[in-house]
Amino acid sequence: MTLAAFKPALPSVLPQINNPFDAQTALTDITGNTLTASGYSQFASAQAIADLGYGNAEYQWALSISAIDVASADELYKFCLIGSNDVAFGNANCELLGYQEYAAASSARVVANKLAPVGATGVVIPDPNSTGSWDTFPFYNYRNGQTFRYVSLYLVISGTTPSISFKSWISPDTE
Repeated sequence: MTLAAFKPALPSVLPQINNPFDAQTALTDITGNTLTASGYSQFASAQAIADLGYGNAEYQWALSISAIDVASADELYKFCLIGSNDVAFGNANCELLGYQEYAAASSARVVANKLAPVGATGVVIPDPNSTGSWDTFPFYNYRNGQTFRYVSLYLVISGTTPSISFKSWISPDTE
């Protein structure tokens, strides 16, 4: 028998992950980016590149979406966190370290019919009731026997009227 006074309201409490914004590891300006076509996210009007230094470690990739256009029901936004040891991110010198996508319809997502569309739960991304919230994605800067010093964020955008506004940054893993 469980006493009602000792029964938790939720079955578990998820840990709060701290993701402090640091201009040294920013993948956008502090005011954010708005993109309507595929390309690298920008910091100070240039490709945003975060220098993680030497050595491999676990990091948190933070992504905060403030506006997303899904009005035509065919928009697709693929966020690709790319690692490289070449600060110019030249061809064949990069590796995918993290990936997240948002779409107006599940059929547009990479694993169609297994993943829900953006608003499948009735919640629009971003949730208008959770101002200041963001998603975090853990990643390692180590892949295929190589440690990557630099990371950058590339977006593949498609659809009739795509437009997305977001902020993004990297922070060290706090757990």
